[in-house]
Amino acid sequence: AIVGALQGSALAPATKLRCESALVGILRECYRGGWVSDSELARWSDFPRTKVSRPEGHQAAGRRLSETETQRLFQAAGQVGNTDAAKLRNQALVALLIGCGVRREEAGKLRYPSSGVLSEPLPLTGKGKKERFVALPAWAVPVVEAWVAVRGREAGPLLAPVSRHGQVRPGSVWSPTAIALVWNQITKAAKVDADLHDLRRTYISD
Repeated sequence: AIVGALQGSALAPATKLRCESALVGILRECYRGGWVSDSELARWSDFPRTKVSRPEGHQAAGRRLSETETQRLFQAAGQVGNTDAAKLRNQALVALLIGCGVRREEAGKLRYPSSGVLSEPLPLTGKGKKERFVALPAWAVPVVEAWVAVRGREAGPLLAPVSRHGQVRPGSVWSPTAIALVWNQITKAAKVDADLHDLRRTYISD
């Protein structure tokens, strides 16, 4: 009765599927609590799920940026910031976003390697706590090295926060919100309409 009322409603297919998954989750908790037998769980969970399909012509989020746009963003990053340290860090941020395809949250979590060698793949714990390695392209290595020369080679997040007086805090995490604010300043200075996810799509497309 619940599934019939849900599937016959005017809700969006994705909402129906989410509710169906929640219903099955409730049944599993009832089974774990001893209120439902394994046969009842199997029987009640056996119903056709709503299929979610993308409409014809659907495009994934984001767009691929042109080489001219990425160059303008990189140059603008070197102009945004109150201090030279902030400008170098912002250029390192754009280099990581374009050259490695990392997400905004991952850019803040990326840590300075214990080996101190930036040309080697860097370990990263990404979305869903999945661990992987990211490699800097050859052109990005000197950009990040210039930032490290100011940051220092202490352990901690690679892209550390910088105070308005130019003081680097290598032990602190640069929050995703702060990264987004800096990115908005960079796009405004570059006069390029681009979201952070556009750089990830550009990296994947290239």
